[in-house]
Amino acid sequence: MSDPDVKEIKGSEGVRILRPDSALGLASGSESDEAGAIAAIRVPMLQGFNFKGGTPELVETRYAILVLVLPSTNSRNWSYPEMEIVEVVADQVAVALSHAAVLEESQRMREKLSQQNQVLQQERQNAMMASQARNSFQKVMSHGMKRPMHSILGLLSVIHDENMNFKQKTIVDTLVKTSSVLSTLINDVMEISAKDNGRFPLDMRPFSLHSMIKEASCLAKCLSVYKGFGFEVGVQSSLPDQVIGDEKRTFQVILHMIGYLLDINSGGGTVLFRVLSDAGSQERTKK
Repeated sequence: MSDPDVKEIKGSEGVRILRPDSALGLASGSESDEAGAIAAIRVPMLQGFNFKGGTPELVETRYAILVLVLPSTNSRNWSYPEMEIVEVVADQVAVALSHAAVLEESQRMREKLSQQNQVLQQERQNAMMASQARNSFQKVMSHGMKRPMHSILGLLSVIHDENMNFKQKTIVDTLVKTSSVLSTLINDVMEISAKDNGRFPLDMRPFSLHSMIKEASCLAKCLSVYKGFGFEVGVQSSLPDQVIGDEKRTFQVILHMIGYLLDINSGGGTVLFRVLSDAGSQERTKK
């Protein structure tokens, strides 16, 4: 503000007597009555801190101006004791304004903390609900799928010990392999739900690739015949037998590919499953 009286008052700690034609006096006096003697003093506002960002930063002191105007009917001027009283009143007003500012800031902080607490409570409740849902899911998987699958594996183990011809033994071996893969999938699902990271480790170990392909082809042929397809398998002679990898998940991938192929096509054709060593991939075509 460019008013010289304002600059003078803000730069002084005591009471200043203003001229009758002062802009502050005219603005503070009554419009109908002529103003009498005018006294003014600065009132410091709260010198606080800005806590935005977590680091307190000193806020520059600001001032209000207290203007007192005597009635025009009273021709006297402000006495020294009266000006001392004005200074005391200004100090009390400054304290009151400071307390009000502190109270307002405290109320604002309480409201902010209350909102943050509500958010934290909601997040905690969501986490508890997610944990309960995960525990319920694992319980259902354990009682509804894992235990029955163990029973099936036990029954297949008993059947496997019986005297069977080559064809029957091949079918039982394939059922055992399929059940073992399904058991692995169930364990993977339970492990993923427990870790909540969407990943599971691979079980890398040596296994017979030809034997695994034979078992997968046996089951794939059963699925193809059931869906109305023929099935043929071709394994390249140069394909190595002993390899290192996750046998169960490789078996699972083969069945998934063939199952998907059967689902998206109608019956009446032949599924040709070829395993090639030069490209390192598995190719499936339908005649």
